[in-house]
Amino acid sequence: MWGNVAPYITSYLVQFDSNVTYHNTLHVYTAVFLGQALFMYLGGQLEKKIGPRSTSYIGATLISSGTYASSYCKSLSHLIFCQAIVGVGIGISYSAPILCGFKHFTNNKGIVTGVITTGTGAGPFFFGLIATTYVNSENYPVDPISGLYDPMTSPVVGRVPGMFRILGTMYAFLGFFGASLLFSPSSEEIARTSSRFDETSLMRVENGEKTPLKKDNDNVDIYGEAMKQQSDQQHHDNDNEMIKINLRTNLARTLFGMPL
Repeated sequence: MWGNVAPYITSYLVQFDSNVTYHNTLHVYTAVFLGQALFMYLGGQLEKKIGPRSTSYIGATLISSGTYASSYCKSLSHLIFCQAIVGVGIGISYSAPILCGFKHFTNNKGIVTGVITTGTGAGPFFFGLIATTYVNSENYPVDPISGLYDPMTSPVVGRVPGMFRILGTMYAFLGFFGASLLFSPSSEEIARTSSRFDETSLMRVENGEKTPLKKDNDNVDIYGEAMKQQSDQQHHDNDNEMIKINLRTNLARTLFGMPL
């Protein structure tokens, strides 16, 4: 997405600071990426504490407000700050739907990860098209010498604040709508859908022999503790899976410059 809007944003900022270049505005992308990378882990921890829906609400609020506030920025430093807030929101909300999906589809974590990360990649593609259509639907060319749009002759530059406001509003609507659909499954649902919670997998060792541990009045405490241990193990496995996903995502962005 940044590749689409960089010429428009750079041309807009040059009005207020003639020293701004494409190289300078690249720091905006860096700020988003840095905020996302630093707060991914916090997002996973928040999901465990307050649930996926509330975590996603926080992320959506930061993403939409940071984007909307960018429409009022007239300096590069202010824009970097606002977009860093967007990055923080992405990092916080990135893990929540994946972890939530892991809990609902415990035996299909690969599919869950693939579907969600596909949406994460497709979003910037479509929003980039929306931004470009709004700002430069007439396909005005840049100045061949400066490589920028001239604010005196091109209407493109004046549409940049409106672009941020439209994107911020859309992020808010879609983000809050999507977050409202997230909920953690109950313990009973987890027990029914996960092979880890299959009662036949709980074993009691007596005289060196293993026998299935059944839930009855005589061993209800032992049974409950065994179920809790399996639940804790699954949460631990989910955390490890998210760490691997985050590492792969950040490595790919670093090596290949994947656009946001």
